[in-house]
Amino acid sequence: MFLLNLNFFSNPDKNSEWYLHSQRLSTRFFIISIITAFLILILYASTYSVTKTITINQPSIDVYSTLQGEYSQTLTCPCSSTTNEQSQFISFQPTLHPVCHSDFITHNWTNFLTTKDGIILYPNDFRYVIQQFFPVISLFCELSLKTINNEIIIFNSTKYITKSVQEIDLFNSQTQQLISNMKQTTANSFQLSISMLRQTVWGNALFSTLGYAYVPDPTINYDNNSTINLNNLNVIFYPNYYQPSNATSCSCKIQPTTCNVLSDISYWNYTVNKI
Repeated sequence: MFLLNLNFFSNPDKNSEWYLHSQRLSTRFFIISIITAFLILILYASTYSVTKTITINQPSIDVYSTLQGEYSQTLTCPCSSTTNEQSQFISFQPTLHPVCHSDFITHNWTNFLTTKDGIILYPNDFRYVIQQFFPVISLFCELSLKTINNEIIIFNSTKYITKSVQEIDLFNSQTQQLISNMKQTTANSFQLSISMLRQTVWGNALFSTLGYAYVPDPTINYDNNSTINLNNLNVIFYPNYYQPSNATSCSCKIQPTTCNVLSDISYWNYTVNKI
């Protein structure tokens, strides 16, 4: 009954029943308004946060990681330098094919297998091929290493630009992408060098004498009784033919990808001493 008769706006001059009812309604509205206002203030105060800036000079990586985990939305760590060379946080240790570190590309290996005493070698003899094969492999190894070193120099001198420390996940993702791009660029550069070499060989009609034989011009008819001096004939290059089996023959010029013949080491009228 007290709350029902509560009246904050009573007036002795206006004490009729109608005025009293209006005053009580105004009192109730006033109380409800006050309570609502207090509830709004309490709710606002409970959600309001005060931002306090704390500066930590030169934090360690552990301190930064802890702060990053707790205040990832508000933490900022400006860099003392916005540009840094990539070599400061990424390094490479290239590894070449084992053959590039082996004795097979040394002069000792080539000289060891080079024939002495004027022994005639046939095209499929292993010693006939190595005089050009392994030096070429050595050049490819040198080209690979030079290409890699050049790309590493370019990569190391490239600037990584950021005004603040990146999140560890984002930074790892960026570095992995940089490494992937560097590897692809190196491979493309090496392939470009090989392509230029092939175009040079093809454009200048260069070829290996190991795959060809010198023969007199077959368009001229001559025989053993001919008076033509063979030394005066034009000499042309004719591709060598190999026999992978007794029933087939092939040429590296005509079948460059399928003509495969095993090399051997042949000794004619010689005795091979056991080692």
